[in-house]
Amino acid sequence: MRVKKWIDLAKKPVVERRVAFILNNNPCAGAEASIGGGSNLDAPESVARILKRMAGAGYNVTIPESGRALIDLILAKKAMSEFRWTTVQDIVATAAHLSLWTWRRTNRTSEPSRKALQQRVSETWGAPPGAGMVLDGRILITGIRLGNATVHVQPKRGCFGARCDGSVCKILHDPKCPPPHQYLATYYWLEHVQKADVVVHVGTHGSLEFLPGKGVGLSQECFPDVAAGTIPFLYIYNSDNPAEGTTAKRRGYATLVDHYAGCAHFRRTV
Repeated sequence: MRVKKWIDLAKKPVVERRVAFILNNNPCAGAEASIGGGSNLDAPESVARILKRMAGAGYNVTIPESGRALIDLILAKKAMSEFRWTTVQDIVATAAHLSLWTWRRTNRTSEPSRKALQQRVSETWGAPPGAGMVLDGRILITGIRLGNATVHVQPKRGCFGARCDGSVCKILHDPKCPPPHQYLATYYWLEHVQKADVVVHVGTHGSLEFLPGKGVGLSQECFPDVAAGTIPFLYIYNSDNPAEGTTAKRRGYATLVDHYAGCAHFRRTV
């Protein structure tokens, strides 16, 4: 199905293509201080320049003036999964949510063949829809809309409430701890509601490729497979980190777009 979607993307008129950009989210820091952090890459400025090139190529997108303007917009709207310092009511009040989504329609772990995975998520993070990014029993999908493009700060890998004890960063590489409900819901929403034609992760590195599951040859019992779905996946990645880049390819189904380690922003592939 992913191959078919790559073919469909090539055939789809440029003006109709939907693109979702995902910025990194430090797993153990306030997102306000680290939105879009990337190894040797100015990720926000890269997104702004890519959108400008896309507009010139005929995409129906809105162009931020700069990477700084993009970050300022995300901060002003509180468009992130940062519930430790901002309440979900505040996020909804500033229209930073793209959707309030009912759990039963948000997650591939609800499929009969993946009930065991659903049980693992619930045992760790509580019964669906969980806590944290939830209002009136519905999960917040956060981000900003720029025409046919959306920009998201990657959901938290694993923290809310009492679990937010300052040691959450240890979860990033935990081979057993599943991602929270809202994490999986966000990726499901991108594919099945937003109907994104391609997802672009910007900067080294996010957390999807490190979710629990097999190292190679993933199956439907592996969380990277659950989260990634079948959307074509581009990953703008630091060329001097081939080991983790390989992990992104093998476990996240990513097509890497390398950048030079010394460049201030994304310029070209190598």
